[in-house]
Amino acid sequence: MSGRVKDGGPAFPCDGRDHIVRMDGSGGPGMTLRDAAALSALQGFCAYSGSVGSTFGPTEIALRAFEIADAFIAAREVSE
Repeated sequence: MSGRVKDGGPAFPCDGRDHIVRMDGSGGPGMTLRDAAALSALQGFCAYSGSVGSTFGPTEIALRAFEIADAFIAAREVSE
């Protein structure tokens, strides 16, 4: 894959003001839609770790979660 990964933009966009405050006082855009989708997929893998994905280690599960997130973003682009 070449170029920048399509991340879907911010997962929880706001009205332009930075509502994120960190312990060091800095702010930021937060997680991307890709991160949020991967996190949801990862939660599903963990919830069913006894039956689904039991042959996969943590790295493989994380990579598969991002593969699912990428497919999610691609499907969104087709439907828009």
